[in-house]
Amino acid sequence: MKVVVLYSILLLFPSCLLAHDSLQYTVRQYTDENGLTQNSVKAMGFDRSGFLWMNTENGVVRFDGQLFRSFNKNQFPLKSSRMSWLLPDLQTGALISVSERNQVIRMQDGQAILLTDHPLLSGTGPGPDTQNENYKLYSALGLPNVFSNLISIERYKMSTGVDSYYILNYDSIIAWNKGKVEFALPYKTGNFWKFFLMGNRLYQIQGVQITLIEDGQAIPTGQLQGDIRKHPGFLNGKVQPKIYWSTTEGQVFLVMDKLLYMVKPGAKNGLTTELLMRDFDYESNRITVICYDTRYKRIFMGSQTRGLFVFTRKPFFTMRSGQSDADEVYYAQALVGDNEILTPQGYLFNLQLQGISEVLPEFNKRMREDRSSMVLDHNKNIWVKHRMMLYCFDPEGKKLLRELSFPQNITMLYEDQDSNLIIGAKWQAASRISLNDPHAKPVIVHPSIKDLCYIQEEGKHRMWMGCGNGLYSIDKLTGKIDSIKELSGKYIRSLYVRQEGELWISTHEDGFYLYDGKKLVAMPMDKGSYLASAHCVIEDDNGFFWITTNKGLFQTARQDLLDYAAGKLHSPYYLYYDKYAGFNTNEFNGGCQPCGLKLKGGYFSLPSLNGLVAGNPSRLVPEVPSLSLFIDRIEIDGHSIPLADTISLNKHFDFFRLFITTPYFGNPYNRQLDFSLVKDGNAGTWLPVDGDGSIKLSSLASGSYEIRIRKANGFGANNHLVKSV
Repeated sequence: MKVVVLYSILLLFPSCLLAHDSLQYTVRQYTDENGLTQNSVKAMGFDRSGFLWMNTENGVVRFDGQLFRSFNKNQFPLKSSRMSWLLPDLQTGALISVSERNQVIRMQDGQAILLTDHPLLSGTGPGPDTQNENYKLYSALGLPNVFSNLISIERYKMSTGVDSYYILNYDSIIAWNKGKVEFALPYKTGNFWKFFLMGNRLYQIQGVQITLIEDGQAIPTGQLQGDIRKHPGFLNGKVQPKIYWSTTEGQVFLVMDKLLYMVKPGAKNGLTTELLMRDFDYESNRITVICYDTRYKRIFMGSQTRGLFVFTRKPFFTMRSGQSDADEVYYAQALVGDNEILTPQGYLFNLQLQGISEVLPEFNKRMREDRSSMVLDHNKNIWVKHRMMLYCFDPEGKKLLRELSFPQNITMLYEDQDSNLIIGAKWQAASRISLNDPHAKPVIVHPSIKDLCYIQEEGKHRMWMGCGNGLYSIDKLTGKIDSIKELSGKYIRSLYVRQEGELWISTHEDGFYLYDGKKLVAMPMDKGSYLASAHCVIEDDNGFFWITTNKGLFQTARQDLLDYAAGKLHSPYYLYYDKYAGFNTNEFNGGCQPCGLKLKGGYFSLPSLNGLVAGNPSRLVPEVPSLSLFIDRIEIDGHSIPLADTISLNKHFDFFRLFITTPYFGNPYNRQLDFSLVKDGNAGTWLPVDGDGSIKLSSLASGSYEIRIRKANGFGANNHLVKSV
């Protein structure tokens, strides 16, 4: 797959936007080198099941988000595979594609069918009535019209429903509904390509002025409003917006220079605009059609010569210091104020600036390598460690208040509820310093617990200490120490006490666990076992856990994990994010305390091998593969057979293949398809479906079989869809 990463510049206005709103996208371009059969995408739209369909010069092409399938002369008795028009079928909700030889293909629910009976075949369609491309009646196909320079039109039809439409003549506009004229408005229409529909309302754009045609009147509604007014070319009138109107999706866009705006209904019958994307050249890329997925902030663009572009908004952003001597590797952090983050290197990051605001020299000159732990204590003083040295700085980080030397490397720092600073030591017991006494000396605590890595407290009287070789529980009243034997020898990376009786434990190479005070439950792995090295568990405001790993970031529902632990759920769903979601690298860092930060307003900051990853997961719509599952086609010994719920196989067949498809445009890792072969009621093992969506069978004994196909739908109970053949 050809992958291009497009960055855009954040314009700073008085109310500064955060970086997740700064219009940064990942771009994937598809051509004949990676799926398309031909590079001219002249029109496109989605069917009701969520599949994307495209008109090309080599048939119609279906895209399910992962794989392409073409329908052309190889599948149908077409006179030509060059497709000319793509229209919504307002009666059935399907899409209709018309070839240059006026043959009609209907696309619905992932399947394409060549029609022999359709109104477009009766002479009432958009085809020319002569051989010189003169059209007495031409149906609107959207804008821009790729044939505009090749055709002439007498009347222009813009449909709003099955039996309702506008007819534009050069000197009038007539509204029809159920065979009757609703109004006839004398009006000099001029250029038909300046009209578009917003819902069922007819608009004309002239420069930046908008006119609404409604109830027999031409109503001036003034200039376009919204983000487009910030464009200097709009204000001085030197740049004219180009219209993109999708009849299949009912969406309108404007392009000015390299900026893309979506047009929306505005106040007082007017129209407003929202800036969607910057810094893309629509002219040189010869963009013909645009569609926008408003839920997942994904833009689809078809090009006349360069295939399909899919732009996906990045939900996260990465902050780097930009210092010439910085390696940009981050571990521990401390929250300073509402939106500033301090790292042990002395870098002060500001979320609104999406980067560094200050370098603290007293930190920077001391903290060059050891960055694994820091504490902002109850007095707002900042404690950091560097190998065998412990430093305390004032709340501004500019004055060194205290420094202590230890006989071994310090592993971690933690302030407990009793205002003690606990200092872990490599291979040795931890120490404690009272933060209420500026002259307090370190005192050894719990000599039997060594190589301390992470601490959390559960209620007032229990402390959990994670180490390089296990997990220990300390009763603070009695001093009694217990351990969880199942975790003996395991390297504890982090702990999260959600509430009393709910402790989440992440480990290095052994996954993550739930301990409820009595029972330890190992959570299942993801399909690639990336969760084996779970660094950190952090919870958002919507009840989701976010888990960092060496291979990316996972989102999962806390309630699903609890139900799994209670035996109520077969398996929880893990939604995966990789670097194309806004990271510079898939490798997050662990082995630090804190392992991540939750900031005011729901923002996270997570340390990685290349920058601090930030974002607001609570505002993110999880893109789970929740749409339907379809049997796409069936082949026996390389020959396709008609789709059916029951298939009879000759006992001498060699090779059987069943192809399935489901529309999903998110990360391919999140599409989880399995199948099981059932004979005489006995189900076999669940096996993964091949990457091309096929199930391959051969050498079956005589008998009746059932193929069960299972798709993970996302979070929650009963989160699987099962289909049988």
